This record gives sequence, structure tokens and C-alpha cells, in this order.
Amino acid sequence: MENEQQQKTKARAYEIWEAEGRPHDRAQAHWEQAEQEALSTTDTGDRAPVASMEEEVMTAASSPAPAAIAPKKSGRK
Repeated sequence: MENEQQQKTKARAYEIWEAEGRPHDRAQAHWEQAEQEALSTTDTGDRAPVASMEEEVMTAASSPAPAAIAPKKSGRK
């Protein structure tokens, strides 16, 4: 049976997964991030607001890919 901390970690990992667009290959990374967030909480149990983290992820995910760099022209003719 899961304890309370595991349930919170699982719920947070799910939130991270959803914020990243539900990728299929990042479960371990999401779990580790959720655990890190739990470790970095203060004694009062506060953590960084979820909305700000989700905004960062969504901003990064919605940014266009950088344009391809054009090949350099040779100075020789």
C-alpha cells in the first residue's frame, strides 16, 4: 500500500507529465523531478507554485524550433 508521500509524488509526477504534453518516454524523469520537489519543500510544506512551473514548460514546448543555420559560402570561386 502506498504511503502519503508516495501518493503525493505520484500525483505531482502526473502533473508534470501532463504539463509536458504527456510524452511516453519520460516517466522516470517526471518521478525524479517530483521527488526532488518534495525534498526541496520547506518545513511548512510549501513548494513553488505549480502554475509557474507549468507555464515554463508550456512556454518552452510552444516555442518554435530554432531556424536552421544556413551553410557558410565558400570564399573561393
